[in-house]
Amino acid sequence: MPGLPSIKFHTLRACFATQLIRNGVPPIQIQKICGWRDLETMQRYIRLAGIEVKGCAFRQLDRKLWELKVRAPTGGYRFFYVMLTADHLHVLHSYKKQGQKAPPKELAVAKKRLKEISK
Repeated sequence: MPGLPSIKFHTLRACFATQLIRNGVPPIQIQKICGWRDLETMQRYIRLAGIEVKGCAFRQLDRKLWELKVRAPTGGYRFFYVMLTADHLHVLHSYKKQGQKAPPKELAVAKKRLKEISK
């Protein structure tokens, strides 16, 4: 997609899984949420992606709305997402980070899309 960073889906998934591990989510549940065949595959992707907690950060913005910040060689990026079910993550909006706070217009786009998919 134009304007999106060249961060691979596997890297985002590994980053997400790493954060879940650090927050105490059982590995078998992470495997199911992220769609890996088995625990060995999950561990291999996390290791290959070289993900560290300092390279990605998560925070809850609203009841359902979450933010993922990823630091990549080409700069920082933000992804707003929602977990629709225990195993369905939906990315609502993403953009290249330009400051410490999420610009209100970027957050508004994510909230609008959240309303659209919540109907």
